[in-house]
Amino acid sequence: MFWQNDPLRRALGACALLSSLAAGAHATEGGGTAYPLGVATVNPGLEPSPPGFTFLNYNTFYTASHTRNSRGGDALPGFHVSVAVSSYRLDYTLPEGVMPPGWHLGAFVVQPIFNQELYTRAPTPRAQGRKVAIFGLGDLTVT
Repeated sequence: MFWQNDPLRRALGACALLSSLAAGAHATEGGGTAYPLGVATVNPGLEPSPPGFTFLNYNTFYTASHTRNSRGGDALPGFHVSVAVSSYRLDYTLPEGVMPPGWHLGAFVVQPIFNQELYTRAPTPRAQGRKVAIFGLGDLTVT
């Protein structure tokens, strides 16, 4: 076979096999996801035809009108939260191909912008039973 005499391909194959056996971490409540649906879920490995740029915009909105305590009652009276996030992504695919033939390398940059609003009648560290609003930039991702 083509990989029997090549130590690099053997090492890469062993790494791929071992990583496929690894179990995923579940750090969210109930093992759910905190990753916004719609971000890189449709053809996540698809890149623009080389060479080329692609601009993508992902929007997410979340709202809740109550939060529960351990007994199932309202944890904060008059609670309401809304979060709107718009993530801008710029992809670039290099014109030079790599091995195996037909593969191209690419890179992307993602910058999320968010607006969060929290309303409650209960005192919070940043407000005494009022509205807390935050608008800003999220973490810049470069890959």
